[in-house]
Amino acid sequence: MLKGAVPESRTGGNMNNKNSVQMEVLLDVLYKDGKIKLPVQGKSMEPFLKEGRDYVFLSVPDGQYKKGDIVVYRCNDTFVMHRIAEKTETGFSIIGDNQLQADYEVPKERIVAVINEVLRDGKRITKNQIVWKFYSEIYSNLGVRKIFLELHKIRKA
Repeated sequence: MLKGAVPESRTGGNMNNKNSVQMEVLLDVLYKDGKIKLPVQGKSMEPFLKEGRDYVFLSVPDGQYKKGDIVVYRCNDTFVMHRIAEKTETGFSIIGDNQLQADYEVPKERIVAVINEVLRDGKRITKNQIVWKFYSEIYSNLGVRKIFLELHKIRKA
């Protein structure tokens, strides 16, 4: 559900399709209630987050971001959920956990939500738990990531 056009009221983009209206409603709920739960879609955040298994809780961003944070940001006409790799002069370098190369630079203004909690198999995982810390602090090193991605591919085969 993180894919779709971004509402004009939030980003200046257009609202020409069904997904944009759905995302506008979701963002309105998020900014009213402070948190919403959505299923993970896609493979870019594997192995930490897996489609069909995990849910993420989107929270209203407070503007204070650091390396390892998982954020949702606007990328053209879609929303993307990736991890902050590093702070840059004008924003952040962002990368999916299943990628070896960071996305282009994302300005701070394009971040619309932050992930602070995951639901996996009925159990909550938060930023203070060891599995989260492993992915945000150790796995975020590209050398470590490359080894783990290779092992993950072998395990899946």
